[in-house]
Amino acid sequence: MDNVEQRAHIAELTELRRLVPSVCQREALDAAIAALASQVHVPEDGHAREVRAIGTAVERVAEVLPDFWSVRIELERGSGIVYLENPDGQETMIDSADTFSSQINEAIDIATAAAPAQEVSETSGNEITDEKGRPMTYWGGKAKP
Repeated sequence: MDNVEQRAHIAELTELRRLVPSVCQREALDAAIAALASQVHVPEDGHAREVRAIGTAVERVAEVLPDFWSVRIELERGSGIVYLENPDGQETMIDSADTFSSQINEAIDIATAAAPAQEVSETSGNEITDEKGRPMTYWGGKAKP
């Protein structure tokens, strides 16, 4: 069944739903309409595709950006700018990509390429010292000498 046939069938079911008196029949028709509607291919325009790509890129920042790096997005009417800040505080404007989502992804790619591989094991921790300057290791809220 092609899109035209599916849309015609959805219209028929929607009209039939309006005429049936039974709640159970309406619920069954609602389920059938929803099932058919989920199969109808709606072509996506460029704007919708880019909006989804921006969301995906932002989620990627949260998942893979190395520690101590940050991505800052500055928005104003009609434009947006992506900045990448390294652990030393140096900020770089990312403007070489064509789309906003590509700029965000480029910032991530630059950071992951420049940052050393970071592996964290369950027993690794940050070195801290006690009040006498003796080294201690910090594990999730518990300092052990």
